[in-house]
Amino acid sequence: MSMMRDLFQSKLLQWVAFVCLSWQGTQFAFAEFEDDTPENGFGLASPQQRNRGERPGGRIYRNRVEPHWIDGTQIFWYRNDLAQGAREFIAVDASLSKRERAFDHEAVAKAMGGDVKSTHLPFERLDLSPTDKTWLLSTNDKTYVWDPTQKTLVETTTPRGTNDSNGPNSNDRQRRTAGTGGDSSITFENKTKSPIELFWLSGAGEKQSYGKIEAGATREQHTFGGHRWLIANDKGESLGEILALDTPSTIVVDGRPIAAVVPNRRPQPPRGSRNRDSLSPDGKWRAHVENHNVVVRRVGSDEPSLVLSRDGTESEAYGQLTWAPDSLAIVAFREKVAEKQPVHWIRSSPVGGGRALLESRPYVLPGDVFPTYELNLFKVDTASQIKPMVDRFEHEWLRPRVR
Repeated sequence: MSMMRDLFQSKLLQWVAFVCLSWQGTQFAFAEFEDDTPENGFGLASPQQRNRGERPGGRIYRNRVEPHWIDGTQIFWYRNDLAQGAREFIAVDASLSKRERAFDHEAVAKAMGGDVKSTHLPFERLDLSPTDKTWLLSTNDKTYVWDPTQKTLVETTTPRGTNDSNGPNSNDRQRRTAGTGGDSSITFENKTKSPIELFWLSGAGEKQSYGKIEAGATREQHTFGGHRWLIANDKGESLGEILALDTPSTIVVDGRPIAAVVPNRRPQPPRGSRNRDSLSPDGKWRAHVENHNVVVRRVGSDEPSLVLSRDGTESEAYGQLTWAPDSLAIVAFREKVAEKQPVHWIRSSPVGGGRALLESRPYVLPGDVFPTYELNLFKVDTASQIKPMVDRFEHEWLRPRVR
């Protein structure tokens, strides 16, 4: 199991490094594997799963990258949650193809004093100043400024709700939950004569300020489908609550009662599906698999489909199509099918008696070939295909998934 875990980690990090560092301008991040438990003749999970049961958190580390982009830059940070509660903070500069620790963990722990360990720093949010390269490090109740040049850590009084309140880094505070939909946005238009204030509401009803919108101003606020928002006037009085859609929406605040927005969730593909048909985020293109290859066509157009790949076959067909947020590129995996061979045994005492029976079922043994998945990226505007120089992912029932 240790060797398999290390294999998972190394291949996943290779994929993340390529997509996040080499494919500039397309914000993909590989986050997790989809557990597609196979049919094995008895409707059971793998023998390993049956023996070990569920383990919260699992034993695979560094298998999740959730990028938090720094506003106005090509830099993002993410956190690795490690064994025994340890964590590390990583910064990636896509423009320089550079990945490293966001800051000196040991120096920061020493500056904080007390019993703070460099492996267990308590920060929940980070932000980077593009001008002086200082980091804003925030815990649940305190915020510090770390100067990597001077090696100084200073506590600041910057309010949590006003620090880049409508930038990409503010998404951390929304705490994406199991009931959350996809990435979305709400455009707030303040047509009143006074400022209004936005509050994100947690599942427990706690309010988190996302700053104010001045009279006559407009703000596009990032969110997730199904998240709740409260709008208050300059006296702190509620003007109404709304629920974010899975698609961008606009809320006009003009003093009249604000009608609640009912989430319109997109249907999710069934678990285990190969996702061979996908509409682009801007609604202009539809990608699907045709004759085992990836093709796209304009929605509502009679133009012929644009073929993006030509190496798909019956035994190595494309699937799992995922669009980039800007609708300019597609990620797809070419899967090489591996046929399971049967194992045989003799049931010497069949139910009901009688002669011994020869039985068999498909079963993977050590040395058998597993399905493999080849990562491919396609640019729609140039109809070009890129095959990253990384190993194929190989596993009996897990499949890579783009998030």
